Amino acid sequence: MSSLSHKIAAAVYTHKIEGGAVIAVLEKYRLTALLPEICTILKQIFEKEKEGKSVVIHTPFFLSDEAVSHIKKKIGAEHATSRVILKKNLLAGFKATYNNTLYDGSAERIIKQFISN
Repeated sequence: MSSLSHKIAAAVYTHKIEGGAVIAVLEKYRLTALLPEICTILKQIFEKEKEGKSVVIHTPFFLSDEAVSHIKKKIGAEHATSRVILKKNLLAGFKATYNNTLYDGSAERIIKQFISN
């Protein structure tokens, strides 16, 4: 498999890039031959996500690659694929799901802990 196809598929998945934009770039650089492989890789990524083998992070702001790596390390998922979803209704922090377990590092949870004590 092509490393370039993997990188493109990962970018499409992580940044929710629309199909039309991907096709336009592939056509511009005459890389449309990669499209079937990219689609196959994306299907594999989505299947892993369904199985809970992918880390899905909800956060109110953009996360750097370092921040995503740090979260994945904290929850024991260093080698898992990841997806960051911006949720503006979160005050701060993040909520991550991995292996069907919710890891709540949100400000909402911390505030609730203070209130309940």
